[in-house]
Amino acid sequence: FQDNVDNSETKSNEASLDAGILFKPTSGLDIGVVGRYLNSPSFPVTGRVAIKDASGNVSIPTVPVAREIELKPQFRAGVAWKPLDNLTLSADYDLSKNKSFTEKTEDQTVAGGLELTLLNEILSLRAGAYKNTANALSNIVYTAGLGLRIFAVHFDLAGAYDFDEQEAQASVSLAVRF
Repeated sequence: FQDNVDNSETKSNEASLDAGILFKPTSGLDIGVVGRYLNSPSFPVTGRVAIKDASGNVSIPTVPVAREIELKPQFRAGVAWKPLDNLTLSADYDLSKNKSFTEKTEDQTVAGGLELTLLNEILSLRAGAYKNTANALSNIVYTAGLGLRIFAVHFDLAGAYDFDEQEAQASVSLAVRF
């Protein structure tokens, strides 16, 4: 199996059309909708794919399989509210169920969080949670983050943790904004 993974590689790219609209009904309240993959980009995939038969045995066919992965349009709506100058509360939701790359799995995520900025927006503290509402077996995943801004340099550290599965994710970003 490892040899087949190491020896199979597919590269392709395709432009995606995304669009969004933001509505500001009052100061401190933002409501938005975004559409991703509006042009349904597709990508060719060729390689050997592991197949599980009815009895649970896994095999890899000797002949490579060719197919395409199409990204269907996805739509998400969200709201952000600033009750204080340094506090933002937000929530967003997938408006439709989205197919994932794994068979028999769909994703429709609801998420919420807050951001507290301190020291004239030099330091940002973030906390939140999300859940895939399309999968009854999914767990609530908790998130946290820390942001630091020094002039045009932005450093962000973010993490997510599923307490039931004891799985963690982390990301770090460094950006210069001008």
